Amino acid sequence: MKKAIALRELRQFSDFLDRAIRIPGTSQGIGLDPLIGLIPGGGDLLGAVLAGYIVFRSFQLGLPKKLLLIMTYNIVIDTVLGTVPIFGDLFDVLWKANVKNVDILESYLMDSEEEDITNINNYSDGDFRGKGCLIFTAVLFSILILILALIIILAITG
Repeated sequence: MKKAIALRELRQFSDFLDRAIRIPGTSQGIGLDPLIGLIPGGGDLLGAVLAGYIVFRSFQLGLPKKLLLIMTYNIVIDTVLGTVPIFGDLFDVLWKANVKNVDILESYLMDSEEEDITNINNYSDGDFRGKGCLIFTAVLFSILILILALIIILAITG
């Protein structure tokens, strides 16, 4: 059951990063990752750090190295192509590396674990121990705000 709870936590985190807000008139969503990718000089790198959390937790959950490499590849593609002006921002919205990576984890857990991963939404919220993910996100968001403030201050004074 712990792996199912971790999977639910990571699914929520990936949705927050890749598709938190649905774009009106489409089936596409946009999350924090493409938005922070707009920050010049490091936004895409910060997105990669956030995405790295999913890979790290997948490692802790026993995901094989081959699948961890595929997840890392998804992040590298997202980060490198995300740095290209305009095209990279559109690519970032469509690629959704974090959702892809949680899909990989979920597929592995469903194929290899004796736990019933298919009913992860039925576990009571009282058993949810994903508060670390929320704290992690809050800290990184605070750092993002500080970086933005520094960029604005440098632009005004520079």
